[in-house]
Amino acid sequence: MPAASRLLREIRERGEDYVRAVLMKLYQEHTIEEMASIYEVSYGTMWNMMKKLGIESRDHDEKFIHGINYSQEFLRHQFRPKQLRDQHPAWKGGEHVDPQGYRRLYEGDGRYAREHRKVIEEQLGRELTPDEVVHHKNRDKTDNTPENLEVVSREVHAERHEADEEEWD
Repeated sequence: MPAASRLLREIRERGEDYVRAVLMKLYQEHTIEEMASIYEVSYGTMWNMMKKLGIESRDHDEKFIHGINYSQEFLRHQFRPKQLRDQHPAWKGGEHVDPQGYRRLYEGDGRYAREHRKVIEEQLGRELTPDEVVHHKNRDKTDNTPENLEVVSREVHAERHEADEEEWD
């Protein structure tokens, strides 16, 4: 018979009051972990059984979550309110350079936009279409001044870069 069933059988046969008294007596001399070992059940099963029987743990800061015993201090640290964006000490204003070398700006809701596209859209007074590409004339992806940017088609953009490659080789 499984060990957890042994505890439940004892409750059925002798009653909750009897099992509560036995567990409380055991708990005076043993830890929950040792009691679990005596009954051949997991720590979580023993902890839950004691909770069900109304036996408070000696450490009132003890919490049991998903099979792991955590202290209140750990939980306070782990589940503290997150410092988001401008409230976080490492916040740098929502600007960074992405792995492709383009500057990105924070737009809100966790989204970032490429700065060169925003500069051109502001200059044109409209959003770019999916087939429009922003070309950096001086090949510096971080130079997003309006004079350095131009809107071209994908085909023209590819041609410009092919011509640039030949010129720079």
